[in-house]
Amino acid sequence: MSMSVARRAGVAAGVVAVLAGALASCSGGAQAPPRPGVRLAAPAYVADPVPKDERRTKSDLPGGHCGIGTATLRSYVPDVYDDDFGHGGCFWTSVRDEPSGADHERELLVTFEDPLTSGDDGASAGGDALRALDPAADPVRMATGTAPRPVSGIGDEALYTYAAGAADTLGRDVGAELRFRAGATLVRVAYRGNDRPEEYGDPKRQVPEKEARRAVLAGATDVAKALHVPAKPVVTSPATAVPPPAPRTVRPCDLLPAAVAETLAAGAIRQGTRNVTETAGYGEAVASCSWDVNVRHRPERHLRVRVDTESEWRPGIAAGQAKRRYLEWHDDARDAAAKDFHAVRNLGDQAYAVYVHGEEPGDENHGEVGFRYRDRVVQVSYSGGDDGQIRETGDRPLGKNTAINGAYTAATHILEALR
Repeated sequence: MSMSVARRAGVAAGVVAVLAGALASCSGGAQAPPRPGVRLAAPAYVADPVPKDERRTKSDLPGGHCGIGTATLRSYVPDVYDDDFGHGGCFWTSVRDEPSGADHERELLVTFEDPLTSGDDGASAGGDALRALDPAADPVRMATGTAPRPVSGIGDEALYTYAAGAADTLGRDVGAELRFRAGATLVRVAYRGNDRPEEYGDPKRQVPEKEARRAVLAGATDVAKALHVPAKPVVTSPATAVPPPAPRTVRPCDLLPAAVAETLAAGAIRQGTRNVTETAGYGEAVASCSWDVNVRHRPERHLRVRVDTESEWRPGIAAGQAKRRYLEWHDDARDAAAKDFHAVRNLGDQAYAVYVHGEEPGDENHGEVGFRYRDRVVQVSYSGGDDGQIRETGDRPLGKNTAINGAYTAATHILEALR
C-alpha cells in the first residue's frame, strides 16, 4: 500500500512496532556533496503484468435471489418461513416441525461486499479484496482458531470454514461459510442451523458439516455462475497443523549502506526497529527505518524503508503470503497515482515505482518503490525539497525523477543485502 494512502486510510492490515533505533549525528552547515561512487539509478519500466480488478456496479450483481437456484433452495431451505432480498445480499430461514416435537432450522445467507457499496476507506478496491481473503487475518480463525481451507475452481480465490456454534470476530454466527473473490467483489455464502430434539431442554445439535459444506458449495456455485466466473469449487484437504515459527526478522537500518544513506539524506537522524517486533498478522513481522533531515541550512530529506517478513505458519504459505501482500501494495499504489505508476523489471520477484502527490497537510510528494523477494516485501519512499526545506514558503518538493530514482537506488541496495 502506498504510504500516503495508508496514513489517510488508517489501514491496520500491518501494525508496525517502531522501537528506538540507532542514532546518527545531525549538524548544520553547508550541504555535503554526494559521496563519490554513489549515483542515483533509474528503474527500467515494463508493461504492468498485474490485471486491474474493476469495481462492479449494483447492476452487475445478481438480482432476484442473488443468483441462488431453485434446486439449491429446495434442497437446503425447503420450508422457508422468512426471507429477505436486498442489494447487499439475501437470506432464507427454513423451519420444519416434526409431529414428535422435534424441529429443524436452517439458514442460507448470501452477501456481496464491494468498496462501491460498503464505502471507500482510501485504499484500492483490489487491495481491499485481497486483504479480505487473507487467511492470516481470517475473522473465523482469529475468533475460533479454526484455520480456513483454500478452495480451488471458483472465482479468483476462495476460502472455506466450518465452525458450527461459533461466532467470528465480526460477531457473525459461522456454521459453514465459503468466501470467494470475483475481481474486487467479495461473496460470502453461509449455511447454519440446528436440530432441536424431541425432549425440551436437551441441547440442540448443530448442522452437520457434511450437510453444511454441500449447501455452501451449491450456493457458491450458483452465485459464481451468475457472476460469470469459474464455478467448480473444490475444498482442499486440511493442512497439517504446525506451530507458527517466528518470522526471520531483519533490521532495515542495517540493510542500506552508509554511503547510500548519506547520498540520499546527508547528516540524517536515523531511527528504526530492533529485533523485537510485533506481529501484524498471523506469522508476519513488520520492521521499518527512517532517515530524516529537517534542520536549517540543509535540504530537507526523508527516506523510509519498510520490510514485511512472512513465516511458514502453514507449510508452504510464506511465499504466497508475500505475493498477496505485494499485490495489495501494487494495487493501492496504482489506484493512488495511475498516471505516475509503473511496473519495474529486474528488481526482486515483482516490483513497482510510483510518484505520489500529497493531497493533505503532512502528506508530502514522494517517490515510492515496492518489491517482493521470496518471503519478504519491501517498500521504500523518498521525499524532500529541491531547494532548501519544503516547509518554507516557495520551496519545491523533489521532482518526480529524483524522488523515484532515490527510492529505487535504495531499493536495489536493500535487495542485494537480502540476498
